[in-house]
Amino acid sequence: LGHTTPASTFYLGNVPNLYELWGRFKCRQLAHFCRILALLVFEPEDRQLLESPAVLKSLELLQLRRDRAARGDAAVDMNQAILLGDDELIKKLLKLLRVMNFAP
Repeated sequence: LGHTTPASTFYLGNVPNLYELWGRFKCRQLAHFCRILALLVFEPEDRQLLESPAVLKSLELLQLRRDRAARGDAAVDMNQAILLGDDELIKKLLKLLRVMNFAP
């Protein structure tokens, strides 16, 4: 059985052969997949903050992070570790950035 987390964040560790799967992606496929990855490596609250015009005060941000740590939902942290654990993915992402910077 795979690891389960709250419905708000999908755990990438549940995908069999994940490194092999995204290792076969072409640049365009990887670019599209990055949109999905962005949802899995940021806390839902952080995504809302990035999209919100409101600016949080430092104290509010610290309280939000404290509350998040108390919840014990580590899916985002584990997803980040999975991404960073694949050296080839990091190389492909850097290549993708170079391609996008020089594309018309």
